[in-house]
Amino acid sequence: MNRMRPLFVLVLTSPALAVPQPITLKASDGVTVYGQHTAVSRPKGVLLLFHQADSNLHEYDPVAARLATEGYASLAIDQRVGGGMFGAENRTARAAPPADYAGALPDLEAALGWAKTTYPKTKIFALGSSYSAMLLFPLAARHPELAGILAFSPADYTGDGLAVRAASSLKVPVFATSRGDPAEREQMDVVLRAVRRAKVTRFQPVGGGLHGASSLRDDRNILGTAGQYWTALLKFLRAP
Repeated sequence: MNRMRPLFVLVLTSPALAVPQPITLKASDGVTVYGQHTAVSRPKGVLLLFHQADSNLHEYDPVAARLATEGYASLAIDQRVGGGMFGAENRTARAAPPADYAGALPDLEAALGWAKTTYPKTKIFALGSSYSAMLLFPLAARHPELAGILAFSPADYTGDGLAVRAASSLKVPVFATSRGDPAEREQMDVVLRAVRRAKVTRFQPVGGGLHGASSLRDDRNILGTAGQYWTALLKFLRAP
């Protein structure tokens, strides 16, 4: 019996068997933020996963699973601006007062605060999809301790230059990608051109992609380019 114990522990902590666990956070304005934490043993890093409009944390179910197999822990949250995509309810949005895109920034801050407490000696990255990709720029401008941000289809969605102003003072490495059509690429470049002091990695897959982080999902990326996104993403995460 005793000889079996080390093997038993190894199986339970294997990244391939990582099981998401629900957590609850409190934003600075008192809003309850619901999340899903996928832990791994001795993580190489932790990723904060922020969804697009009309969506919820389940946008990242297969993404969190893949990250776990690569050795990365993650936290996906329901932001207060979201909805019922991917066949699931956004519990934060259901209970929170109505908010615009910028109003969801305290939810991202709450997730980062949790990660800093839970993983105090681990690299923390933030990944955003569409409007939350925009919010990564003010988040990272306030928190240069982030190891990097990964912005999928960022743009100045608030129309008031929020992301552009933040980008001008950014010091955190940036990974940025868009669907690939000229209009969306130009919207992204409006933000990226403001970056002066941070390293920017732009990525466009051969064959095109989707809007937002759905490009990482094989079940959503009908263009078959999800693998290219993953190769580029992991290269960014593993960079010194």
